[in-house]
Amino acid sequence: GQTVSFTPVISDPDKPNDTLVTQLISAPDGATMNDEGVMTWTAPEDTLFSSQEYYFSFSTPGEDSEQGAIVTEKVRVTTNKALPIARSGIEVPSGQRNIVIADFDGDNKNDILTTDNNWRIMLLEQQNEEAKQKWLYPYRLPTNGKVVQIAAANTDADSESEIIVITESGVSLINDLNSEAVSVFTSETKISAGTVQDIDGDGISEIALLHGGATSLSVFSLKDTTKMLFETAVNDTRTVHFANLDDDNQLELILNSGLIYDTKDWQIQWAMGTTFYSGLMTTGDFNGDGSQELAGIGDGLALYSLETKSLLATHSGGNCTITVANLDNDA
Repeated sequence: GQTVSFTPVISDPDKPNDTLVTQLISAPDGATMNDEGVMTWTAPEDTLFSSQEYYFSFSTPGEDSEQGAIVTEKVRVTTNKALPIARSGIEVPSGQRNIVIADFDGDNKNDILTTDNNWRIMLLEQQNEEAKQKWLYPYRLPTNGKVVQIAAANTDADSESEIIVITESGVSLINDLNSEAVSVFTSETKISAGTVQDIDGDGISEIALLHGGATSLSVFSLKDTTKMLFETAVNDTRTVHFANLDDDNQLELILNSGLIYDTKDWQIQWAMGTTFYSGLMTTGDFNGDGSQELAGIGDGLALYSLETKSLLATHSGGNCTITVANLDNDA
């Protein structure tokens, strides 16, 4: 295994030029510290899992030679082993659009990607007319917090889709079912909603995030997650969604607060003057005119057209969720 050497130093932020003497409290087997305070450790070649964390704990002397503060640092060891096989119970997601159908393993068969909106990311397949768990990501995601949104995107032009996971603290990418997730974006504020689509047809996905107590909206491309394509302050917003609601090829960014942005120039294309307070909304071609309309739930179900900027239909009554499907094979 690879040998790691480092010198642990603890400093007081009020006295940045002063360093404190450290004492080794605990370390992995085989780790040693010499008289100069240099820690040396050789990582094991054979590990139980494909990725493991090893912890080193140090302390500084307190007053009257008593033990002071204890600081723990970790070293992650990654090997070429396949990811461990993991399984769990199947729970339905609590968030919208967290059931995604795509081919994630290149077998030319679609699977169901879903989550419990806590920490689990899983694939389901149909076996004997029952949904069975086919794959479960076995590790904690590199971006902390609960799962906010999942999506599929082909980021490398191969035969299978990659998995994008938006959590409360960032965006993780799972390149294939045998690879560990990597962090592609970290947010300084808590993320409450997100959506993923290729908005301009260039083959690269864009991501819109609602964060900062649902007061900030940011959009960036996976090509460069450090450069924001659009940022703005928002109010009364719980969900965001990309869809094409007019006759051009550019998608629109829809907020449940009633604002619709044209992603071509990021100008407000329509302020509907209504809010889907539940956050529930979806899009589809409801009248067969070849363009998608927007359906959402506020006080009741309402259907809007961006092209005519008008309310097309309403339906009162209690609603738990909303989805679109063609049940009678018409246009």
